[in-house]
Amino acid sequence: MNRAEEDYVKMIYLQTVEKDLALVKLQELSEEIGVTIQTTNEMIKRLEKNGLVKYIPYKGVKLTKQGKNEAIRMIRSHRVLEVFLTETLKFNWGEVHEDAELLEHSASERVINALYNFLGKPESDPHGNPIPKSDVETLPVTQLSIHDLVVGDKFVIERVSENKSLLSYLDKQGIKLKDEFTLKAKDVELGVFEIEGKNTYTINSNIAKLIYVKLN
Repeated sequence: MNRAEEDYVKMIYLQTVEKDLALVKLQELSEEIGVTIQTTNEMIKRLEKNGLVKYIPYKGVKLTKQGKNEAIRMIRSHRVLEVFLTETLKFNWGEVHEDAELLEHSASERVINALYNFLGKPESDPHGNPIPKSDVETLPVTQLSIHDLVVGDKFVIERVSENKSLLSYLDKQGIKLKDEFTLKAKDVELGVFEIEGKNTYTINSNIAKLIYVKLN
């Protein structure tokens, strides 16, 4: 596969398997990748011809077993590289996505496995996303965000979006993965959420939608 094909296979996996969905619509896939629907249609035809995806007209697309294996390989590489960049090379977690994106297409499986063992077999990347085992499909990851909670809910931050502005904000506020909070106030119309932990923070709707949690 070339890089564009790998990116599509990886995105289909993220939008189906990790969200526990059977299919992803082509329009949604186009928007996530940032291309036209025509470009996506052409790519899906190519991937289906190569046995990587199954397209169901008017419903969407899903990965075949071969496609899932390729996606797991790419996602595993990306997330292991992010751990290496942050833990060993001391990159900030807001800086590593683009570099890992470049490296994942060239690093061999042998190198990734060596890094994985060297790093102590990490279970997740710096943003809380699970690192798949080399031969096992990852389980769906939490899609519950602060935005979905009701006042009084107690929660722990499980993962965050790899959004640079978000990660910069969290750094400035000292908010980290595994921090525990209670949702003290919520005003959807105004887009204001107040969370209380060791400190109290007021965040907007955009931030609330990008922080994924597990209820305590």
